[in-house]
Amino acid sequence: MTFFGQLGYTFAETVLTAVNVNGVVPLGTDAVTQGFITVGPAVAIKVWGGLSIEATFDFMVWARSNSPGPGASLGLSYQGSVKEEE
Repeated sequence: MTFFGQLGYTFAETVLTAVNVNGVVPLGTDAVTQGFITVGPAVAIKVWGGLSIEATFDFMVWARSNSPGPGASLGLSYQGSVKEEE
């Protein structure tokens, strides 16, 4: 079973802050099937037009057959139309 949840708030239409929860929880049990649950903050900052920089930092709060520890990500996202207006 996989899941993802996010609760956030946007400030001044340019900064999104959020808390993420996600995970993979196997329905069966064996010695090799991995499972985990992570929780952590996220932020997205609009830098130009529809372009934003996004960053997350997650803590693994539960792990099975997996290496527990923190994780981080950094990325770019675009929101808007990709076709030219006539």
